[in-house]
Amino acid sequence: MSDRHKLTPAVFIFLEREGRVLFFRRLHGWYEGLFDVPAGHLEAGETFQDAACRELREETGISVFSTDLELVHLLEYPDRGYLYVFFRVTRWVGDPRIMEPAKHADLTWSAPGMQLQIAPSTLVAWERVQAGTMLSTWNEHPL
Repeated sequence: MSDRHKLTPAVFIFLEREGRVLFFRRLHGWYEGLFDVPAGHLEAGETFQDAACRELREETGISVFSTDLELVHLLEYPDRGYLYVFFRVTRWVGDPRIMEPAKHADLTWSAPGMQLQIAPSTLVAWERVQAGTMLSTWNEHPL
């Protein structure tokens, strides 16, 4: 029997308000210096929805009900062995702010692709969401 394909899941959240998405600049690590949306890995025993709610709370200080998460895209990233799960959120409690200043800076609302250097995988997912594509594979290498 051959080895099974293994992908590590991560969640990404498009927090939308008035046609704009919340971004912050990553200060180090993956896509350092680029803008991205709140995101993170699943912890043991978490569902995708639980992880998305937790990441929003940890990174932006807002609270979201899992019922307010809309699954909008799955991006398989075989070069890195990941499955990125993208949600859209339009309702939340609280005002988004930087909660992890050692990791993120420059919180801003922007239309994706407009005047911000956005992490390539997030920009690709956003473009595919706008095209109505639910599932895609991305094989580009990081910057």
